[in-house]
Amino acid sequence: MRYLYALIVPGGVILLAAALFLRWAAPETLAALLRFFPYAVLAAGVLLGWRFHRSSVIFVLLALALADQVLLRSSSFGGQGAGDAVLVVFQGAALLLPLNLMAFSIVGDRGSLTGRFGFGLGVLAAQVLTVAVLVRWAAPGALTLLEAQFLPEWLTSSTAVAHAALVSFALTSVFLAVRCLLYRKPLDNGLLWALVTSFLALHVFGVTPYQAAGQVLTFYFSTAGLILVVAVVEAGYAMAFRDELTRLPGRRALNEALQQTGGQYAVAMVDVDHFKKFNDTYGHDVGDQVLKMVAGRLDEVTGGGRAFRYGGEEFSVLFPGKTVDEALPHLDLLRATIEDTRFTLRGPSRPRKKPGKSRPASGSSKQVAVTVSIGVAEPSERASTPDAVIKAADEALYRAKKGGRNQVRT
Repeated sequence: MRYLYALIVPGGVILLAAALFLRWAAPETLAALLRFFPYAVLAAGVLLGWRFHRSSVIFVLLALALADQVLLRSSSFGGQGAGDAVLVVFQGAALLLPLNLMAFSIVGDRGSLTGRFGFGLGVLAAQVLTVAVLVRWAAPGALTLLEAQFLPEWLTSSTAVAHAALVSFALTSVFLAVRCLLYRKPLDNGLLWALVTSFLALHVFGVTPYQAAGQVLTFYFSTAGLILVVAVVEAGYAMAFRDELTRLPGRRALNEALQQTGGQYAVAMVDVDHFKKFNDTYGHDVGDQVLKMVAGRLDEVTGGGRAFRYGGEEFSVLFPGKTVDEALPHLDLLRATIEDTRFTLRGPSRPRKKPGKSRPASGSSKQVAVTVSIGVAEPSERASTPDAVIKAADEALYRAKKGGRNQVRT
């Protein structure tokens, strides 16, 4: 359920709101909105993309705006063969737009800012030039190629988007959906829903016979841009409040959660036992894997607890509305679950991918147990503020370590 929520929110919610607005809004209301909506979205996206060094988002926004303007202006083509030229522009945009989203998501924001801008502008310019050449000198042949039919009719009869473009959208959708589920990053979510919204824009533009199709096209493309703008804001929030290694909320998020918690709560401080020795023995990469494993178990804590990365090998678990006595069984279950999880060290000769045939054990791998010590506290006369409660939980954690580790203390 958590993965499904992360996949749908907020991009799917924004798209649903946009579709409902189109369903009920009067034409004059839509026309008034489009006087500023596309420009506001583009300006906000470029500003946020520049501020947070998200050049890939800027280029996706430019690709959406470019597709919108090219399609709108293509309807003014006149003369012999104008129909073929319009269809080449439409099917070309439908084929290239999802590939742009996939390409910019793969390239990301690596490299220098100047290099990224030069690469992105070059890619977009090359596509515009290619479509322009096809329209000017080879429209009939290009249209035959773009509209080649190879998919079942029942799958394609309801849309004017050609088969090649449908495959492009499908492949990009699967690619972005997998990235969303694997990495749970806001920008991947934004790109996925921007892709879905772009398909709706092209579909409506291709099948709607009235003039308002142009307005719907611009509205949906602008909505796709809005989804990306929200994704950039979410990504900025995640950078400030979520730990990049473990994907748990960080200390700032804990402080904010404590401020919003009522008078009754319990806070547990969790520390990985002998982590420094483990890190020195097996290396920092293995140490990072241990932290990720522990974080994964903490994220599954029962009793309504919420896990946070406090710093280093230390974590926190907040139980809103719970007393220490109510939190103790869930913390002890958490401690036992981590103790029972065996962490497998990768030997130098062990392949990174599972071989097709089983091989005899070579003794190159080793399983080790990881344990944690936990201290827990709640508000009291001596500890009446969140900082004091955390300090009391830290003192209980110290007692757990001094008492032999792998235990829960109050």
